[in-house]
Amino acid sequence: MTATYTAAQVAELMGVSEWVIYECVRRAQRGEDAGPIGTMAIRVGRRLVWPRAAIQRLLVVEEQQ
Repeated sequence: MTATYTAAQVAELMGVSEWVIYECVRRAQRGEDAGPIGTMAIRVGRRLVWPRAAIQRLLVVEEQQ
């Protein structure tokens, strides 16, 4: 098991399309409100990944609300 998720994996977990995930990242890069998904992204070369632990914490918070 890796310590990160890909955009496709995050999209599946969040129940949205990959386009939405990448749009959050673009908004964060422009300094706009992008939510936690946009600001959690880590660029590794040309790829974007998200820390698995942070995404899992976010999902737990969403389930509790």
